[in-house]
Amino acid sequence: MFASFLGRSRILIALGLFLLYASLTAFSALWPFMVESAGVDSASYGGFLGAGNILSIFARGLLMAANSLGVVVFAGALFSIGSAAALLPGYTHHTIFFSTIFQRMGFAASMMGRGLAAGMEAPRNWRGVFTAEMVSSAQLGMLLGINLGLATFLLTGTYVYALLSGIILALLAMILLAPWRRTKLFKEKFSLRLLIPSSKPAELLLLICCMDAFVWGGVFDFAYVLAPSYLGAVESDVGLARSLTMILAIPLNLVFGAISDKIRSRSIFLTLSELLGAAALFCYALIRSPISIIVFGLLMGFVAASWGPIVIALFTEVTPRDELGAALSSWSILTGASRVIYPMIGGVLISRFGAASFFNLSGVLLIILAVLIAVMLKRY
Repeated sequence: MFASFLGRSRILIALGLFLLYASLTAFSALWPFMVESAGVDSASYGGFLGAGNILSIFARGLLMAANSLGVVVFAGALFSIGSAAALLPGYTHHTIFFSTIFQRMGFAASMMGRGLAAGMEAPRNWRGVFTAEMVSSAQLGMLLGINLGLATFLLTGTYVYALLSGIILALLAMILLAPWRRTKLFKEKFSLRLLIPSSKPAELLLLICCMDAFVWGGVFDFAYVLAPSYLGAVESDVGLARSLTMILAIPLNLVFGAISDKIRSRSIFLTLSELLGAAALFCYALIRSPISIIVFGLLMGFVAASWGPIVIALFTEVTPRDELGAALSSWSILTGASRVIYPMIGGVLISRFGAASFFNLSGVLLIILAVLIAVMLKRY
């Protein structure tokens, strides 16, 4: 029932996701400079990220227990509003901390909602394309948010209008996504056993996703936050890098999704994603120039497109239909939990040994993960 309902309304929900993700990224190009202005060091910022990730785990758990797609996306919009509103008084340790917390929970809820929407059943021969449609709508929203926020800054010289635009976009998303508040994720009552899929391939895929989230949960935010101080990047560099990611990912989602449908193999793309991610991190570590953040953004477009829609499509194939909502919710919760530790480790490593050591280590971890995927998921 949910699948047919979503199928009839997927344009509306895609538009809702578009606005939701636009709100979440409305000040993302400006965020590194807000953090720098507040004087937040790497160790403190790593702690902020860790705290945000811990709270996002509880948020995801509560949202899964609520058993409603509408509640999930509504919460994402509400947290997005909080992340922008927290910064309106100014940029201090306290406001950066609270904004980081709300951002982490906002992205957690929004990614959970996007995964649930994108992961609904579709014919096997175009499942990758179907999931790519939903992922692309969110990424198109991110592209709008990034450039809208950057444009308001370039026109006005202040960050305030970027924050206000994020709040307005979130309110619009809440209105569009309101009809999904009664849509159930699973039929049975919530229990902790729902976190572990009954399918062994789904368990294996969940483990791989957690390992991937462990690395990227620590390194991705630091890449942009350190861009001004480590690479000498300015607002337009960060905005261009983030935009390039979305510009590339949006069409590549459909291309990779269609190819994976055609060749009936998804693990190839997951392996490619990790290898390209490692290349992006090594470039960042070794070339201390604003061009590195541009290259990072460019490669992240390929990384995102060869991972996000492919993983969701693979979940729909290895998970029994009646467990799909629970499995995708579990994926969101457990990968969120995997993001807790590494940001704190990264903050300490950067403070003591420099950013290059952290990014090089992360690149090595991604190469190891690529090998594991090639071996463990070669059948899929």
